[in-house]
Amino acid sequence: MSWNPPLVTSTAFRAIPASIKVWQAWPLRHRGWPRLHWLAMKLLLVADTQWVRNDVAAALPSSDWSVHFADPRMVVEAAAAHPPAAAVIDMQVGSMGGMAVIRRLRDAMAMREIGHFPLILLLDRPADDFLARRAGADRSLIKPFTAQQLRKALSPG
Repeated sequence: MSWNPPLVTSTAFRAIPASIKVWQAWPLRHRGWPRLHWLAMKLLLVADTQWVRNDVAAALPSSDWSVHFADPRMVVEAAAAHPPAAAVIDMQVGSMGGMAVIRRLRDAMAMREIGHFPLILLLDRPADDFLARRAGADRSLIKPFTAQQLRKALSPG
């Protein structure tokens, strides 16, 4: 049996411009209603290895999160253009380290160039947790990580 979205007849929906009326195929949890894609929270991902990108994208439900990739040198500009709900930064990002990326984001937050959002640093070993706190990361995860660990790190509180 295929799932068909209900017809929308509310006047509030008709007031939305046609250019942004885009439906996703995934229904909301426990309700069966389709979700509008612009309601998904944005995640800024700074990683240059493909397996890290794939693991982060696969760990998050696409109906809840929209993953945007950013170059480490242009991370402040990317955060200003598309304000994220959170950022995940790989410690071993190629051109500059993850600690330098976090420092640039924290400086931009202090100068009010971008809004405040949690910064999560992906570490290679448990001993690097000190470096993550020193850089200003809100949370850290050891690679390889599970989907549950990433979701818990992204949850508030």
